[in-house]
Amino acid sequence: MNAALFEMGIAIDTIVSMENILMAIVIGMICGPLGAIMLTCITYLNMLRAHFIKEKWQKFLEIMLLAVLTSTCFFFAPYYMNSECVPNITEPIYEGMGNITVRYNCPEDYYSPLATMLLNTETSIVKTIVYGEYKS
Repeated sequence: MNAALFEMGIAIDTIVSMENILMAIVIGMICGPLGAIMLTCITYLNMLRAHFIKEKWQKFLEIMLLAVLTSTCFFFAPYYMNSECVPNITEPIYEGMGNITVRYNCPEDYYSPLATMLLNTETSIVKTIVYGEYKS
């Protein structure tokens, strides 16, 4: 992986509290077993796929359906989940960062946190999570 593709920048007033560290540990304790369960399910699902999907056109159709389903869910999730609109960020989270918020269906000068998480690049999502609290 090229490190230039994932630059975190210079943080502005970032303080890591003990509460954040404890929450990271709790999230790790919950997500570890969930990840193991997910891998087990994926293994069984792949065995079923190998048994039933043998033709090239079936594989193509499966990928196309999965792509359409995933992109549709990501695009419409903020709309159907009635994501709240919060005031837009007035200052960047870190130096050199522009506005990464997604307005979606919010009024002017507001943004949708769920749409920001679902419709942004991976780097912007990680920056939003890591530098969390905005200056507004």
